[in-house]
Amino acid sequence: MKSWTLIVGMDFSDFGERAFRQAVRMAAHRAGECVVHIAHAVTEKDMASPGSKVERQAEALGHAPREIWNRVVKILEQEQIALDAVPIWQHVRLGEPLEVIRQVAVDYEGDLVIVGTRGNTGMKKLVLGSVADGLIRDGRFPVLVAHENKLGEMEKTTLPDEPLTPEQEEARKSAAQGMERHHYKSTLIDAWKGLGRPTSPTF
Repeated sequence: MKSWTLIVGMDFSDFGERAFRQAVRMAAHRAGECVVHIAHAVTEKDMASPGSKVERQAEALGHAPREIWNRVVKILEQEQIALDAVPIWQHVRLGEPLEVIRQVAVDYEGDLVIVGTRGNTGMKKLVLGSVADGLIRDGRFPVLVAHENKLGEMEKTTLPDEPLTPEQEEARKSAAQGMERHHYKSTLIDAWKGLGRPTSPTF
C-alpha cells in the first residue's frame, strides 16, 4: 500500500509553521501510512550576504536545513508527537516558492499540498504572496489552506438537534448492520425538509 504523501510549503514564518503543524497532525492520525515532505525555497532575497553568488547560495542553502529542523522539533514537542512517529523529509531548493513547492509535489508524487494563510477571510490574503493562490489555480493537485482555527470565537447554534423519527432510527439501524459504528447524538439529514418533497422525478 502506497503511503499518503503530504507536501508542506514551509517558510520561516508562523504561517509556514501552521501548515507543518496541520500536516503532522494529519500524519499522526495515519501512523505508519503517511510521509511528510517539507518544501522550502531559497530565493534571491534570501541571499543578501556579501560575497560571490556561489558563496551566497552556499550560505543560504546551509542555513535553511538547520532552521527548518529547529522549527520541526519545536512543533513536534508542542504537539506531543515523537520524532520518529512520522517520516519527515525536507527539500531546500533554489527558486521561487510556487515553483519549488509544485516541483517537490511532482517529484515525490504528492497526494496533498498544504500551505498556510496570513488572513482570516477570503483567498486574497494567502501566505507567501500569491503562492497559495497560484497552487490552487494550478488545478492539477489538491491543496489544503491551513487557516488558524478560530471556531471558538463563533457562537454555537441554540437549537438542539431534533430526535430521530421512528423511520430514521430504523434506517440508521439497518445501515449499521454488520458494521462497527459509533453512536452519534445527531439526526439524519432530511434533504427535502422545508422544500417539500417532489411527487415525481425531475429531469
